[in-house]
Amino acid sequence: MRSTRTLHRAGLYRQADDSASHLTLNLAHLQLGLGNLLDLQSHEIQQHDGRRIHRLTFISGETLSIETDGRTIDVSGRHINFEGSDHPPFQTWLIDPAR
Repeated sequence: MRSTRTLHRAGLYRQADDSASHLTLNLAHLQLGLGNLLDLQSHEIQQHDGRRIHRLTFISGETLSIETDGRTIDVSGRHINFEGSDHPPFQTWLIDPAR
């Protein structure tokens, strides 16, 4: 189920091309989590140009990359499946993209 939050509250959801989706969350103190931890196969943390990038691989084989600069959270992958809350504390739950 997709979040119905307005763009200024939820961030920006856009599709750059057919191979990648991007979700940008821009709320201070936003909580980001997984809808079901048991769907996760691996979690890798990499350093790239001084930034920390989290790579989530799900049992379905789908992957998501998560990067933050302290003000925004950028999630990218072939398909992004998420649910969000409309009331504080604002939470966004990432779900296996294959679902």
